[in-house]
Amino acid sequence: MPADTVASAASDLSATDPRQSLGEFARYLREHGFAVGYAEVELMTRSAAALALSEWGRVEAMWRGIAAGSRKQWLTYPELHRAFWFPHRVRGSVRSSGLTRRGRSLPELVRQMHSEMASAPPGEARPTWGLIDTPAIGDGESDGTPPRAQGGASRTDAFEERDFADWTSADMDRMGSLVDAFKRRLRTRLLRRLQSDRDGSVIHLRRSLRSALSTGGELVQLYHVRRQRRPPRVVTLVDVSRSMEVHAQFFMHLARAFVEVMDARAFVFHTRLAEVTPLMKRRSDRMQEKINAVSFGFGGGTRIASCLHEALHQHLGRSLGRGDLFMVFSDGFDTDEPHALAEVLAQVRARGARVCWLHPTARVPESAAMTRASRHVTRFLPAHNLASLARLPELLL
Repeated sequence: MPADTVASAASDLSATDPRQSLGEFARYLREHGFAVGYAEVELMTRSAAALALSEWGRVEAMWRGIAAGSRKQWLTYPELHRAFWFPHRVRGSVRSSGLTRRGRSLPELVRQMHSEMASAPPGEARPTWGLIDTPAIGDGESDGTPPRAQGGASRTDAFEERDFADWTSADMDRMGSLVDAFKRRLRTRLLRRLQSDRDGSVIHLRRSLRSALSTGGELVQLYHVRRQRRPPRVVTLVDVSRSMEVHAQFFMHLARAFVEVMDARAFVFHTRLAEVTPLMKRRSDRMQEKINAVSFGFGGGTRIASCLHEALHQHLGRSLGRGDLFMVFSDGFDTDEPHALAEVLAQVRARGARVCWLHPTARVPESAAMTRASRHVTRFLPAHNLASLARLPELLL
């Protein structure tokens, strides 16, 4: 095939591929404080594809229930949705999102989803729109300057959007008050924790709306809940390896919040494992120095699988059970055998516990070990700035 034909085909794909449009929308929401990850984008894709073409206008309401994680986000979402998909209808001041103008409208995107879903052979893996990092026009190098899309007015503080790696010493001075605010949200979420109960008097709105996706958006079945009596046991494991040097201190503060609020157990690991729960329970200004002393000498490659196996079998024993939370704070770079991490996480899931992996990047780690182990992770959550941590207390649900 001639080179100019290949280039033309690639250009046409970039202009019509719905993955790029939905991926840009997901990044746009994250810029405004929404914690939209792989699971949310996949659900948005499925909900849009389940709608009839004549009902594409209901996409906003369905995506709102998926993306919004708080009352503030619920109220803000319609404005952001219209600013992204219908910028010509939005007036007033806007914030540049840094994303290129979309090549198609929302109705066209829904139509394209239907077309590709229908044309995919049975059993073949279907594309997950927004999860493949297609090279956006504004992200790569080009001869000309592409037009930049304009987003809606931003209501998020630039400080909340700043990566932890870019924090200054002045920013670090605010960490104490930020952690206190996080602990208050954690306590509130703990008090509101609910569990499924068909005889319960409270309707679980989000779950009911999500179940409606299988019936074309019709709310056929309502799910009821009641308050959970026993809070989940929480185990936090923080990677303090060299590659995590910048973010480890932030993750340690989060781990200490879980220890203080939920009586969690906390571990640090690199090439070996150490429990720091007793140190985190002490209210001392020298707590961080003592934790650093425990992890002193950690170096070389990170043995994630070996350390998690030791924590599960030598420290936790039978204490980890159904509904409990096994939280790993790591970038996923493991020097153990690629299959080892998947095996130990499978053992955690076999006990009925949930595995949550918090990573210091916007995207999910793509190391060989993480690729194999991803099916055993209940949820991946970016934790690279304050805005990305907005949904962290929801892990208790």
